Amino acid sequence: MELFSLTARTSRLNLPQVYSSADHYCPVFKNYFYSERLLKETFMKNKIKEVMTTDVHTISPECNICEAARQMKTLNVGTLPICDGDALLGMITDRDIALRVVASSYDPSTTTVKEVMSSPLVFCFEDDDIDDVARIMETRKVRRLAVLNHDRLLVGIISLSDVAMKSGHDYLAGEILEKFREPETRHNMT
Repeated sequence: MELFSLTARTSRLNLPQVYSSADHYCPVFKNYFYSERLLKETFMKNKIKEVMTTDVHTISPECNICEAARQMKTLNVGTLPICDGDALLGMITDRDIALRVVASSYDPSTTTVKEVMSSPLVFCFEDDDIDDVARIMETRKVRRLAVLNHDRLLVGIISLSDVAMKSGHDYLAGEILEKFREPETRHNMT
């Protein structure tokens, strides 16, 4: 075990002069040193259900793209789960609309969401660890995932911003975004 000496604040607190390298100064509780494990248990949320958005609006697979875009604008969201009753069929994103409808010159008033939804559906379970879900987002290069319970019913949405802002795992969002910037393949310019 590596040891190092911390002289700042120790004379006032009458604390021992030597701490393990796993101990850190905690700015929330000034003048206290905590192990990384204790900080994680105290301040970090580790399960998806602790940070996911639960107020999720869905759309029918038969709705047209115009209706989906109106709902996204009204709700100020970038994705809508597509459900047929309780069954989650897929997701449609603002990017799907831009690339698969507008860029392809499809008529948004006659094109249905099921025709252009993201496929295959990428999801996680509400009791999954945030680290595991972050790795799924990173490898699949998605910013949002449907969250299901073990009956496979939609219970929420987890976004990259949920991971970054609500969980205490700030580093994960940075790692995921870094993977988004990496090109998948190199194009031959000759």
